Amino acid sequence: MWHVPARPPAELRKCAEAEQTMGMVAITSRRLTVAEFHAMPERDDAVEELLDGELLVRRIPTRSHQRAISTLMLPLNAFVETHAIGEVFLPKMQVIPDAWTAVVPDLTVFPLVNGRPIRDDDDLPTPRLVIEVLSPDTARIDRGRKRTLYQRLGVEYWIVDLDAQLVEQWMPEAVSPVICLSEIAWAPTDAPEPFRLELPGLFARVVHP
Repeated sequence: MWHVPARPPAELRKCAEAEQTMGMVAITSRRLTVAEFHAMPERDDAVEELLDGELLVRRIPTRSHQRAISTLMLPLNAFVETHAIGEVFLPKMQVIPDAWTAVVPDLTVFPLVNGRPIRDDDDLPTPRLVIEVLSPDTARIDRGRKRTLYQRLGVEYWIVDLDAQLVEQWMPEAVSPVICLSEIAWAPTDAPEPFRLELPGLFARVVHP
């Protein structure tokens, strides 16, 4: 179980290199803990994450990126609510598997806690599904270190590639992804049917609205 502590304002500053490497891994002088990361002032012009003690700073997502997130969330949220199997969260919900990592997926499906929605003071359960939408800033990390992290946690992971108009579906034990071009399906064991999404329609709405 993972607990997401509050992130209060503080005077602790990031290193200068973090300010200069937007969209790239920020090189810090030492590994940061999640507690130190949460003590840093939040910034409005970037998305920040911590991965194995290393600070990641990336630009605010583009309109197409954000449109993809919202377009994916609507049917996925309807599915999990209809079958009462979890909740879908947009970015800002952190996944914190250890004291050195706090990542912010584009979409995260968490299971219910004791049959009810997650409360602010709950420890977060392991996600059921994590989705990242690729951007030039994040592709290397999303396909590399984040993919390894989610697989290690036993989480199904989707990488949405807007340029190639496909989704890479990574199962926890897989050594290569299933490349989905026409449809992608998610089959949670406690749902009576899989969630299915037609991809050409998704990309038509997102890439060429």
